[in-house]
Amino acid sequence: MLTRRQRDMVAAILRSVIDEVVSEHFEAATQEHQVTSRIAALLEKELRNKAVLNRRVRVVTQELPDKGRGSLEKPTGIDLYIGIMDFAEDGFSKGIFVQAKWREVYRSPREMVGLHRQCRRMLRHSDDSYVWLYGPEGVDAVRATEVVQQPNTRPEQLLSRKTDDIFRRMMECTEGDPDWGLDRVMVLGDQQRRAMGKILEELRIRTAIGVIIDGRYEMEMRELE
Repeated sequence: MLTRRQRDMVAAILRSVIDEVVSEHFEAATQEHQVTSRIAALLEKELRNKAVLNRRVRVVTQELPDKGRGSLEKPTGIDLYIGIMDFAEDGFSKGIFVQAKWREVYRSPREMVGLHRQCRRMLRHSDDSYVWLYGPEGVDAVRATEVVQQPNTRPEQLLSRKTDDIFRRMMECTEGDPDWGLDRVMVLGDQQRRAMGKILEELRIRTAIGVIIDGRYEMEMRELE
């Protein structure tokens, strides 16, 4: 397992990259998905194969397509996947899911309903799902479970944390989902995108099953009514 100092260093690097991008673009005309793209690219560049106190750590990111035949953002509620791997023998590979929103003073009832729907869809796949609020000083992260459990409360009013806390806990193995970690052997063998493809395919399969189940459930409810 990574030492506390190693975990703190990696978490601080990741948060610094994320908050710098978000702060820079908060007052600009940049759209959410464009900010998310920049974050994804810079996280991978910063920690693709970085040695932190002699320990190799890698971050892998994937935006989920929101348009076209392979669209996954809408049916899963996921904007961004982030995976962290420690390549040591006693290392780990874990992932989290993120839905990104600009921080807002007001959200319409329609926007709130849409956000709750996205959170419920993410939670079908993993409890380690988050809403990231893009604000002037960086990102505040709220658990998707909190958003769903308090439907009448804006996410900005819920308990939030900074991203370094999430990443630190992932490396402590108290947070992050090992079921959605990338295959470390494949990644070490320079098959990172193939490994990510397996994650996306699993999401497609589980989403299709979820849609079928939901469809039957809705049909049964209508029959009962």
